[in-house]
Amino acid sequence: MSSLGEDLASHGFAVAGIDHRHEAAPVEFPDGLVERCGACATERWEDGAVNRADDVTLLLDALEDGGAWRWSALVATDRTGMVGHSWGGAATAQTLVTEERVDAGLNLDGPYYPAQLEEEIDKPLALLANGQGQSWEGWEERWAGLTGWRQWIRVTDSGHSTALDRGVLMERLGLRDTLTPEQWRAQFGDLPVEHGVNLVRTYAAAYFDHHLRGGEQPLLDDPGSVHPELVVVDPEAG
Repeated sequence: MSSLGEDLASHGFAVAGIDHRHEAAPVEFPDGLVERCGACATERWEDGAVNRADDVTLLLDALEDGGAWRWSALVATDRTGMVGHSWGGAATAQTLVTEERVDAGLNLDGPYYPAQLEEEIDKPLALLANGQGQSWEGWEERWAGLTGWRQWIRVTDSGHSTALDRGVLMERLGLRDTLTPEQWRAQFGDLPVEHGVNLVRTYAAAYFDHHLRGGEQPLLDDPGSVHPELVVVDPEAG
């Protein structure tokens, strides 16, 4: 996700990344302490999404207090977007429900858990889904409960982790063969990895520019006309 954050920053957004202690692997602190993902072994995914949403609230509070870091007092929290991958995508939907300061969310191939489906979401929420034909938990149920702007995109030939820069790094470091062809395809699909990352960057920049700044973005009106790999899914069309 580092490259996505850097790209959004290049478009003038203030970007903060959160490492969720005990819920991401690994998290390294400045003093060298490394924490593993203890929660991953418990598979309490829904609880983790709630905890991560609480982390977002903590961050926004710190930004508003001006004590998070030197320039945090200059960061406005009244126009905030959130993007997350996989478990982080579930946390993004949860945050839209519980945190009024987050105005728009982008889910990168993550599920929606049962408790999240009990609440309608009247804020913009988009899903960039994998192109492997795999539907994660709660996608159709969540779609029915979105009363604001919504979009569901299938990224053709993508994998679960296409949005991450991990595939690019693995190729450049000569580590692609550490995964079997089947594992590689599940994670990164059949798209060239740099092209896949760029597709996600382009969509994310357009999405947040439109929903946080009011910018005109033809990409959101007809994604496939700009990038044919971005296929709009309409679950209600059957």
